[in-house]
Amino acid sequence: MIKRVQTVIVVFVVFLSCNAFSQSKIGSDFQHKYHVVDMSELSQLGLNQKDFVATPPPAGFVQSIAEFEKMQGVVIAVRNNYGVPFSLISEIALDDTLYVLVEDQSGQNDVNTDFIANGVNLDKVVYIQTQLNSYWTRDYAPWFVREDSSISIVDFPYNRPRPKDNAVPVVMAGFLGVDFYGMNMLHTGGNYMTDGMGKGISTDLVSDENTTMSASDIATMAQQYLGLDDYELASDPLGEYIKHIDCWGKFLDVDKILIGEVPITDTRYADFEALADYYANKPSSYGTNYEVFRTYSPNDQPYTNSLILNRKVFVPFVDGNGSQWNDTAKAVYEEAMPGYEVIGIPETSFISWYNTDALHCRTHGIADLGMLYIRHIPLHDTLAYDPLGIQISAHIKAYSDSSLISDSLLVYYKKPNNSYQTVSLSLDSANSFSANIPVNYGDTVWYYISAADNSGRSATHPFIGAPDAHQFFVEQLVQSNSTLAKTEKFKLFPNPSNGVFYLKTTLSKIEVFDMQGRLLFGDDLNGNPYQRYDLSYWEKGVYLVRVSGNSDVETVRLVIQ
Repeated sequence: MIKRVQTVIVVFVVFLSCNAFSQSKIGSDFQHKYHVVDMSELSQLGLNQKDFVATPPPAGFVQSIAEFEKMQGVVIAVRNNYGVPFSLISEIALDDTLYVLVEDQSGQNDVNTDFIANGVNLDKVVYIQTQLNSYWTRDYAPWFVREDSSISIVDFPYNRPRPKDNAVPVVMAGFLGVDFYGMNMLHTGGNYMTDGMGKGISTDLVSDENTTMSASDIATMAQQYLGLDDYELASDPLGEYIKHIDCWGKFLDVDKILIGEVPITDTRYADFEALADYYANKPSSYGTNYEVFRTYSPNDQPYTNSLILNRKVFVPFVDGNGSQWNDTAKAVYEEAMPGYEVIGIPETSFISWYNTDALHCRTHGIADLGMLYIRHIPLHDTLAYDPLGIQISAHIKAYSDSSLISDSLLVYYKKPNNSYQTVSLSLDSANSFSANIPVNYGDTVWYYISAADNSGRSATHPFIGAPDAHQFFVEQLVQSNSTLAKTEKFKLFPNPSNGVFYLKTTLSKIEVFDMQGRLLFGDDLNGNPYQRYDLSYWEKGVYLVRVSGNSDVETVRLVIQ
């Protein structure tokens, strides 16, 4: 009997030792795969332990802000340890505000000491004291939206059982002094990206976790709280439980998207390629199909899990096996984002990157609350020659409530072998401006928009300005002995417009289609060479106008903004 009890005790001790080893191994391997603080959370996933307060959505205009727009800083969290290396912390604090979540004054003092020891610029550090469960600020920090006259915060019930983390958006709204909205959709920040113009993408984890909501319910809530007219729930190709979109995809600009790439021998290869092909054939908010870039990750390198911060891009660089692809990933970002400084952030002996948990997961941008915002749908492709010039239209809004500096409202344009010249933007109506770029037949034109306000802010469109300027072409002069040259058969102006446009043509029929090819409107012209159409009640966007007659068919894109 005594021997039997001793045997049981020995087995139990061995079990505890093995279990302790197992828990330690789980801590290093599984924690980052599942984004769990400890293994007990796995049995509670999807349970929100915070008394979430839902609010009505914004009453008027609302638009989700993209990561590549103007940020005033980045928030990280420190609880017992750092989720990011000091190399990243120091780089952020060089030019932008570093918001650091700490639990109490003692923790703040410890972090401050570490920052001094590691050369962090303390002038750019702001501490926010709040209780914490983890350092995954990407997942629980608030989302930022534009309203008519202010930048606001949208909160959501976080899909982890962490009441302290769940309370952070409320704390930050109070700290920043901004309005706060509660969107009652279980979610997580690593599974959300937006283009800043009404499109957003998550994986189908959203529908998996919000089982009481229909697809229509989800789309409606995303539209009401985030201003997303197109909210897509994509299939996840990664094959991991986490199902966060930042583990394999990323908006780099309104019309650019990054998709991970795996070897052809990888069982997930077809899924990744299908996603890349899908987005290469999907219209962006600019009306053109997305330009798709790929980062090759044969060893599950988390290159898409990067952070865009104003004119810098921070990319996680792995150590050891697979590190030979770091420079290739950096080159992809540099090709996709000319003018940006792409900075590799290596792993350290204490901080590791994983395919489900890397740099992006542990940081979150804080939108510039007084941003100078320029909205513009770029001109592209070949445009009809106009002796009055090609019109550029833009919406410019200073969220700082400062006045715009009139002399700064410019369109910069250049042609091959020439330097940039400028034309001034004129006020058309509240916050709406336009200017005409002088052109000749056959011109290739690059251009960008620039503005400044009396808060000291300046902005360009595109965000990076000249290095990635918009481009369009002007049609060649067509000489013909036929009754009419091509340029005389069909002219539509102004374009872009507010929906009111004029048509000059000798053809007999006009048809307007959406970008999916669905006929929305048709009219017989009855021989009248001039027609006026008012489609100002249509939704803003890009449409296809086709004019036909006899054996002639001409098509052009119409932009309503």
